[in-house]
Amino acid sequence: MPAGELEIHEIVLRMLREGYAALDAAQRKIVDALMAVC
Repeated sequence: MPAGELEIHEIVLRMLREGYAALDAAQRKIVDALMAVC
């Protein structure tokens, strides 16, 4: 695997890890909103 490809994979993994908490919080808000509507 070329070094450039490896770097991209590392960057993507880091972004996923950092964004996971924010995404999780956003998903919780969406679920809460849906529950309130139902």
